[in-house]
Amino acid sequence: MNDRKSHGATAVVPEGYETWLDYAVTTLDVRTPELLNAFEDKPFVERDAMRSAAREELQALRAKAAQLTALLGPGGDHT
Repeated sequence: MNDRKSHGATAVVPEGYETWLDYAVTTLDVRTPELLNAFEDKPFVERDAMRSAAREELQALRAKAAQLTALLGPGGDHT
């Protein structure tokens, strides 16, 4: 039996990733935005910086979710 998280019959999280969001951030297509910015009058942003920003945003969302869970409880009941 596979111990990886599954969200349905075929949506097993890929090996090496805790969640689909972790996978999405790691495999984020940063080439397209990099190329689009190259032809516009926008500051150049390196691929690693884009991935790092996405990881930081995911970490911030997780921290906020943890704060809300601590305040409201696991079921979100604040009564």
